[in-house]
Amino acid sequence: MKSALVIPVSLLLQTAAWSAHAYNANWQGPHKFDQGGTGPSVAVAGGYGMELHMGGGELWDHSPNANPPNPPFNLGSSLVPNSVNGANPDVATASDDPTTFIAEYADSSNYLHYALWTSQNGWYSQTGIGQQGFFPSIASADGTIAVEVHQGQLGIGSLWMNVGYASFGYTGGTYGWTGISTWVPYEFVTANAMLPSVSILNLTNSTYLIIVVMQTAGGANGTQPLESIAGLLTLQSGGNYALSWTSILPHFTTGSRPAVAICDFYQGVSNQTIPVLQVNEGPNGNLWSHIGLFTVVNGSSSNPTVSFSWVQGSDDNYDTGFTPKLGCENFTTGGYGVEVHQSGADNGDLFYREFNLQ
Repeated sequence: MKSALVIPVSLLLQTAAWSAHAYNANWQGPHKFDQGGTGPSVAVAGGYGMELHMGGGELWDHSPNANPPNPPFNLGSSLVPNSVNGANPDVATASDDPTTFIAEYADSSNYLHYALWTSQNGWYSQTGIGQQGFFPSIASADGTIAVEVHQGQLGIGSLWMNVGYASFGYTGGTYGWTGISTWVPYEFVTANAMLPSVSILNLTNSTYLIIVVMQTAGGANGTQPLESIAGLLTLQSGGNYALSWTSILPHFTTGSRPAVAICDFYQGVSNQTIPVLQVNEGPNGNLWSHIGLFTVVNGSSSNPTVSFSWVQGSDDNYDTGFTPKLGCENFTTGGYGVEVHQSGADNGDLFYREFNLQ
């Protein structure tokens, strides 16, 4: 088991670091894609989108459209097999293949499960992670690993992270992911967080940018302090990994139910600025977005230097709704992404919006 993260008092007391940059989020839509559902999530790759949400005590998907990106996923929904009592799903791109996705959800006993999807096989390899948890978030980057973060209890408290190493083989005559061979756990000892969201992006075959945003205690609904923690994840021999948290920002904005995505890919250049988009609920059903920046120096080396900050003045009341999630497609000209949310606080019509960062 990995050692626990203990956040130094000096970092907890610092104010959020801010950066000035010309990146802007450009939104299209919204577009209604379902007449009812709860907790939508989305992932995008190669223009293809996968959406997953709760409905009627089961999980439902909108699988990738054959002619993306408008719309990125099919408007007709399908029941996810063996997902009775599935709750709080999240979905991510599972590999460089744009039609492979990985999802995570909790069952009625709060045990966590993951499942894989391909265009050839549909949903398969629905397997328990072997842990109980709440409100999971999952991310992947280069087809080698998946990273998931979840609450260890129902409310405010510690967060747990697992790094999952992919196994490969043939399924239905197609070579690709067959599952996760092992999950290696890590505990965030904040004792003051909930509703996490994680995103990763590979710099090299063994080095990844990582950011986690979370809701913390205090404030009325929609005005809780939001915290971010960002840095490097480095794979090591023997199935281990190291985490170097370079930027811990305990109160970068207020809101609830945050979600985050790294929205531009690393182009193999040694020095690079990489944008991040974060969304959350605000008061009175308003949805807000914020832009952040990773600054990477010597990123193609085995010892890159990474820092992260939020862009001052990037707050944007981009829509109204609840439970926003987002996923990013990565292009050299900026991140193309899709955001999803529901219209009502408990359930409602589901909408998506396309965006890019320029």
